[in-house]
Amino acid sequence: MDGRDLTIGARVLARGLHAGSTDARGRGLGEALAELAARVGESHGERHPAVAVAWLHLSLEQVTEAELAASFGEEIASAVSALTPRAGEAAGTLAARALSHPLARLVWDALGEDAERLRPAC
Repeated sequence: MDGRDLTIGARVLARGLHAGSTDARGRGLGEALAELAARVGESHGERHPAVAVAWLHLSLEQVTEAELAASFGEEIASAVSALTPRAGEAAGTLAARALSHPLARLVWDALGEDAERLRPAC
């Protein structure tokens, strides 16, 4: 699967999974994901695998990492997992995990201040 197919597939899946959902600011989640994916694409190219990760980074609430790996490959699935908060984890653990994964780091950096919303409540 080439980069274009990955990003299109990720966009279609994410929009389907999050249809009708809103983010913390009340925006449609699809719109928020599109903005993030666009920021990643502007920095790294619209076919870069990190764009697919940007679309999918909130998906593990509804699909498994194995399902993502089957559709998008292990590298993308592991990056999505690196961006997914774990129940009870310390505040800095998510950031450290995301920053240690090359693809997840690109999405984390593009999230900027919005990365704080991924941190689990402690």
